[in-house]
Amino acid sequence: MRSAERISRVSPWMLTVLIGGLTLMQTFWAPAVRAQVGNGSLPRQEYYFVFNNYHQGEYKAALNDFSNGASSAYRMGELRFLDSICYWTMAGECQYHMGNFGGAIEYYEQALNLYASFASQDWQSRLAQFGAIAPRIGAVQSAQITWGQSRRNFEIASLPDSMNYLFGNLNIGNIGQQGGVAANPEMKPVNVIEIMRCVAVAAHRRRVIKGPTCKFDPFTSNFLDSVSGMGGGDGTLVGAMNGVILGIAYAGMDDWDRARRTLNSSLQFNGNIDHALTPIALLELAWIDYHSERFNTAADLALEASYSAAIFSQFDILEESLALGTRIHLLTQRTPYPPLENAIVWSSRNRARLPQASLAVRLAECLAEAGQTDKSAVALNEASRGMGRTELALGPLAGRASFVAALNLFRQNKFDLGLAELNEA
Repeated sequence: MRSAERISRVSPWMLTVLIGGLTLMQTFWAPAVRAQVGNGSLPRQEYYFVFNNYHQGEYKAALNDFSNGASSAYRMGELRFLDSICYWTMAGECQYHMGNFGGAIEYYEQALNLYASFASQDWQSRLAQFGAIAPRIGAVQSAQITWGQSRRNFEIASLPDSMNYLFGNLNIGNIGQQGGVAANPEMKPVNVIEIMRCVAVAAHRRRVIKGPTCKFDPFTSNFLDSVSGMGGGDGTLVGAMNGVILGIAYAGMDDWDRARRTLNSSLQFNGNIDHALTPIALLELAWIDYHSERFNTAADLALEASYSAAIFSQFDILEESLALGTRIHLLTQRTPYPPLENAIVWSSRNRARLPQASLAVRLAECLAEAGQTDKSAVALNEASRGMGRTELALGPLAGRASFVAALNLFRQNKFDLGLAELNEA
């Protein structure tokens, strides 16, 4: 995609002066700017409303809303802005959880292509800086995590919902000679953190789906080239988020050592402050150590990713983290993975249907491996209630549940019933 190729380049001095001037003016307009965060910020408010259906496993409805939202996302003339990334990534997530992996890849690559086009234009130079960052008091306690306690040293930042972004052209007089979209400079609030979270999710999920073939796909190396110049791990919030995206891009090429170094340097900013991409960075590190057969470290990182995801209410990352932890646990032990039961209760309390149902299936799998088929069947019933009549009951999670049910039947010497259940899986 070439969505930002005609955003004009300006001198760093001129850009700094204009952003500084507009930022200074907005100190007097602060109440008006804060009032715009709900209605004027990008992505628009309607984007966030869709997450209710999404977290309840109503993926068809959420997919329709995210897809329609992308058609009305912000444009600069005919060019799409970065908020389209959010709609496309979340549409891809809906496809992923329904098992439509090809459709998910298409959405993820649309999102990553758009981000790559903006990365080549140094879009972050148009962001106005915000003031001092204070820790968010009580963030960890309010998450009420019940399946363990983090060993990491961190704080959670109290960050604004949006950052001001400079739209338009500073050299409108050159438009006639050079071409482009003529637009007067103006500042708009943009949820940069959500945009970059979605970039990280799209890159991560695409890598997971592609598996060992990911590094052979030219798209992977092209995306790495597009983000490699953005830096990361420089102590700033945006630098840390850049580093997470770059680290995931390295992981897509199976460059585990460079990915590990980049992600570790980008987990936090300002020394010890976690950010919204910390959960997925910890999960990527867990996967890297898993692929490198460093299973003990991978298990610890998966747990840490689950805690971080709970604090940031990133239920998908929580589910994937504890699913990976379960996988590692079952490599050496035939017992239930200790965090699962409490995490299932926590997910139910927080109306997070995906981890509630998925982790119940993982618990059933552990119990089946332990030979406790009756308890496994109870866990499967809990998972079925969690899935309800949503698309979760028709996707890959339902297939895994049927597979575990087949294991239980085989252990009970009910081979005909077990084969029928396996066919259903």
